[in-house]
Amino acid sequence: MEVCQSEREERSTGKRADAALTDSLFGVDINPTACRITAFSLYLAYLDQLTPRDIRDLQGKGRALPHLVSSDAPNQTPNIQCVDFFSSNLKLSAVPSVVVGNPPWGSIAGPDTPAGRWCAENGKPLPDKQIAAAFVWKAAKAVREEGCVCFVLPHGTLFNHGGKAVAFQKAWLTEHGVARVLNLADYRLFLFEKAIHPAIVVRYRPERPTSLNSKIEYLAPKVDWAATQAEIISVSPIDRSSISLAELVKDLDGPDAPQTWKQHFWATPRDLRLIDRLSLYSRLRDRVKSPREGGDKPWVMAEGFQPLGENDDPKKAKVVRLPSKLFIDATSPAIDLFLLPEECKTLRSANVTVRSRSNTSTEIFNAPHVLITKGFQRIAFCDFPVSFRHALRGIHGPDKHRTLLMFLAAYLRSRLAKYYMFHTAASWGMYRPEGHVEEILRLPMPFPEDFKESSRHNEIVAEVARLIATHTRRAMENLILRDSAVAAASAAIDPLIESYFDIQPNEQVLLSDTVNVVIPSIQPTKAKMPVPTVAHSTRQQRDLYTRRLCETLNSWVRGTEYIVTGFAVASDQLGIGIAVLRKSPRSDALAQPVEADVLHTFYRLRQAANPIERAVTAARGITVFDQDKLYLLKSIGHRYWTETAALNDADEIAGTILMHSHRVMA
Repeated sequence: MEVCQSEREERSTGKRADAALTDSLFGVDINPTACRITAFSLYLAYLDQLTPRDIRDLQGKGRALPHLVSSDAPNQTPNIQCVDFFSSNLKLSAVPSVVVGNPPWGSIAGPDTPAGRWCAENGKPLPDKQIAAAFVWKAAKAVREEGCVCFVLPHGTLFNHGGKAVAFQKAWLTEHGVARVLNLADYRLFLFEKAIHPAIVVRYRPERPTSLNSKIEYLAPKVDWAATQAEIISVSPIDRSSISLAELVKDLDGPDAPQTWKQHFWATPRDLRLIDRLSLYSRLRDRVKSPREGGDKPWVMAEGFQPLGENDDPKKAKVVRLPSKLFIDATSPAIDLFLLPEECKTLRSANVTVRSRSNTSTEIFNAPHVLITKGFQRIAFCDFPVSFRHALRGIHGPDKHRTLLMFLAAYLRSRLAKYYMFHTAASWGMYRPEGHVEEILRLPMPFPEDFKESSRHNEIVAEVARLIATHTRRAMENLILRDSAVAAASAAIDPLIESYFDIQPNEQVLLSDTVNVVIPSIQPTKAKMPVPTVAHSTRQQRDLYTRRLCETLNSWVRGTEYIVTGFAVASDQLGIGIAVLRKSPRSDALAQPVEADVLHTFYRLRQAANPIERAVTAARGITVFDQDKLYLLKSIGHRYWTETAALNDADEIAGTILMHSHRVMA
């Protein structure tokens, strides 16, 4: 009886596998080789599902594997068709419930291609002729109304900021129900060392969202300790967020679009609040205009000249008279806070021949001006006329704004500007560590008169200008001291910049951790591991975390007889650390903790946890309350033990306690 039952189960398994292969799976690719590789992979998966009896039956039939590729079965509708996805010849035998794939990337969907024609005929925006965007539209038409699509796409699909790209994003999000976005940018070089563009994975439905209040789950995993051990992509709780469609639509309608995806990539809740506050200030774009732009903006910004090239039409060339023979290369290391005349080259003539599309305005070559290299990499104030090519941009203002322009140069290279650019620039942290012109102009730049305490802010501007002038003279007297002069000036200027923008002590922690820990860690390769965020936290770092966490919690309960004390333990082998907090009478605040072994503490945590949590023996991000103690189980990576993490954990703990108290009262 048992044998007969086993035989029926084997035959049933074989039939189910065969049906799943021929009746449920369909594919399309224009490349015949890709089609055959797919068929081979399906055959392997098919055979893996069969029992030994099924395989013996197949062997008795000879070549019994079903034909899957169109070229192998010309007289039937194949499972895998070698045809363009946008071709009218594509005929699926059934409307699929799920469409998954990795469509081609690149600006190859021109108006004469099937993809370009399909989008034009259906009125679908196609930014930068990106063929992946065309697949996004067509796949939604090919799947059942109640089905879903899941695609691996280039990051620019959601992060590009051109006008057509923003229009595409808004149309996609409002016409289809996007359920989840997985941002794999931080894994770009770790998983594929030669990858050019980072990838995102998007799952969406063909029907419109039911309301603007619908939520999209956003997962942005970072390379961590688990990835170094087993190449597992784990999504930490701090890398998960839920974004409303209303928030995204509002963002895409704003002047800084798109911002939401990028700001939620690395920014913590505390970072998001600081970015929001800084964004309330007037921007650099409110102060700067182009040479052709009218209006009362006091400063002019433009790129340098473009000399006539070998392939340019000499009949369209123009001759421009420069205000000085001094010239600086964009690659010069001297573009660093200030520029000296002796660090410049001297042209043979002040007249230069430029190509037809070159900037011909020489206003930006006049002093005082600020020089900015391409990509926002290096900045310097220049107090004399000097020309440059189009790889450099200049900001020129009137003589009365000399000290303000000196302040601007110092501000643009400060850690505050670096912090803001990192969290708002589309490429930085995603693709290349750079900022585009419109992203530079997005930086907050209030003038002293914009503040209530304008006199204090005027004094800060004057002090920054004095420091730059002092250290410029020091470098002029002895060029060997230039690097030390820049370092000394920067160390004195950064606190002044932060005071000008009213950056509070807790906000300074955010700047420090972003610049010193996060930015050096983005998109690591295996050869560079461990980067600062992944490196095991040291005892000193964990102590700083615990101290900041306790200080923050205690600052909210002043006047009570209790105080929060704590300590941290960790295990390099387990890759975990535990912060233990305790509510103690103020008289016992100096008492030393007696629990110092991570395994013992971990055992106590397991005993205090509920059965569901107890089943997860090495989970990250677990918080357990046990009478007068609180246990925080975290990965051992430095990222989880920064002072920024402590501030955000304090907010979360306080919120949890308040919610718990509210439920008890209710």
